[in-house]
Parts: sequence; structure tokens; C-alpha cells
Amino acid sequence: MSEYKEYAAKTVSEAITEACAQLSVTSDRLDYQVVSEGSTGFLGMGIKPAIIKARIKEQEIKAEISFDDIDVKEEKSSDAPVANTSDSVDVAELFKVTETILGPINHTFQNLLIWMYDYLGLKKEVIIILISHCKSVDKTNPSYIEKVAMDWAD
Repeated sequence: MSEYKEYAAKTVSEAITEACAQLSVTSDRLDYQVVSEGSTGFLGMGIKPAIIKARIKEQEIKAEISFDDIDVKEEKSSDAPVANTSDSVDVAELFKVTETILGPINHTFQNLLIWMYDYLGLKKEVIIILISHCKSVDKTNPSYIEKVAMDWAD
């Protein structure tokens, strides 16, 4: 089981956001305890940060897959492409970062990310920048992201 780590910020909400960013998870996958609510003080004096202890929820830790342990073998009878272990790790990291940016993603969105990575050949870092850009302009619809990805791939 992973250990709790302390995070501090002006508010509990900001401390939770910081913990999510550091642990690369969404808030629904975060197990946290409020240590101190913090204090805004009076006239700028006596300000105390909000402090939480946080870790990834235990069931999420158990559900994680180590892609280094997967042995992918090519079958001669199959025409399907064989997964490359490093690509699988990149895609898993891409899922985690995207969930950090947008919140939980569904199966359709996961397929979109894989399509951008495999079919369009966009690098993981480029896809993350693309997702961040779409979030910054408040257009996170998969259709819009797909169109932007096709433009960027050209």
C-alpha cells in the first residue's frame, strides 16, 4: 500500500488539485485526509495553508498493470498488428495525463487517443499539448479534438 504524502496550498481544493497533478490521477481516484483547513488570517497576518495527506486509492493501485511484465508474441496466423511494449506504456501514460487534464475519459475517447497515436503518428507529447490546447479553448468534444489532430498531423 502506498504511503500518504502531504500537500499544502491556500485552500483544501487547491491542495487536492496539487495532489492530483503530482500523482497523475483525477480527484475520484485520490484518497485524501484533511490535516488542516488553513486560515486566511486577518489583514494578511496569521495566514496558514490548507494541508492534506493524499495517495492513490488502494483499488486503483491494485488495478495498475505493469506493461514491462507483458510478453507480447506475434502469431503468424494473425493479420492484427502486435503491440510494442514501449507504445503500450506511452498510451497508458497518455490516458493518465489526459484524465488529469479532462477528468475521466470513456472508451470512445481512449480509442481517439490511440487513433491519434497509431494512425496519425502523433507523438505522446504532441497529443498532450493538443488536449491541453482544446481544454484551454473549452472545446473538449472528441469530434473537435479529432479535427484538430488531423490538422496538426498534416
